Amino acid sequence: MPGAGRAYDSALERPLRPVAALLSTARSDVLSGFARSSPGRPGTFRAPRWPVSSPGFALRPPRPHDAEAIVEMMNEESLALRGAAMVSLDWIANAWTVGSVALGRHGRGIGAAILAEMGRRAARFPPLASPGERVVIHAGALADEPRVAELLTAHGYFEARRFAQMSIELDEPPAQPAAIPGIEIRPLRPRDERAAYQCLSEAFADHWGGNWPTEDVWRHDHIDSSSAFAPELWHLAWDGTELAGVLIADPEADDDPRLGHVSNVGVRRAHRRPGIGEALLRTSFLQFYERGSAGVVLEVDTESITGATRLYERMGMTATPRFSQWEMELRPGACAVRSR
Repeated sequence: MPGAGRAYDSALERPLRPVAALLSTARSDVLSGFARSSPGRPGTFRAPRWPVSSPGFALRPPRPHDAEAIVEMMNEESLALRGAAMVSLDWIANAWTVGSVALGRHGRGIGAAILAEMGRRAARFPPLASPGERVVIHAGALADEPRVAELLTAHGYFEARRFAQMSIELDEPPAQPAAIPGIEIRPLRPRDERAAYQCLSEAFADHWGGNWPTEDVWRHDHIDSSSAFAPELWHLAWDGTELAGVLIADPEADDDPRLGHVSNVGVRRAHRRPGIGEALLRTSFLQFYERGSAGVVLEVDTESITGATRLYERMGMTATPRFSQWEMELRPGACAVRSR
């Protein structure tokens, strides 16, 4: 979602190496702009301070203690532009994949300085990729923000993808999930985690961007280091001993604690026709209603080839533009096809 640049070996569907850039006031170290790709921990890219175009600022990699200040900075901006605090500490400190400039420092060349530095550092990645593979860098931004669009376009990016937040109100009891012959839906149990990861890995194999995490990173983000981990809100659809689909939910949405949040829902390709995805969602909706949640939200790639957006709309969810993912090509692939 919203994020800093990330360079990819598209064949292996993995990030190459981290690019980190944090712009701060040289004297007080107050954060003014931040961008980082993942995986990796703050400080893994050891870089000296570089001068930038704004006097009094310096560029450095992020540090663990920067996370809370980054959350505050980004939420100040999202509250002003979207009316909601959209960033959580888990999101920043687990993935370290964000991008922002402090609201009071817009128009001072900070975003341009960070993008330029990210591009400079990313230039060393193409030789590390497999021969003939296309290499790109991604930058996430709030959707429909013309100044951001102008800045990214000026640095060679194009808007490659749009993500929306889907929401549904739970004013009355939601419909019961339909029974599916041979399919049992139950919460996450101990030692189900690996099966859940493998199921979602297959379900998201077609996901745009090729950025599905390794099992260690996935487990770190969703279980080991997540303050929102609630195994009773995970729902697994079993076809005998094979896991056909998984839904992961969090007790509260980052921008509205009255709402439940579905962070992932995926069904293996061979099981997509019988209605397992809908059954998982209806199971979750009913559970959130019984918990007293006012509604449920989730995020979706509006161009998903799985038809997820159509499913959510059929279930009564409505879409609000949320984020855009921008892309700059570092090296064309052998076929030179743009991923629009």
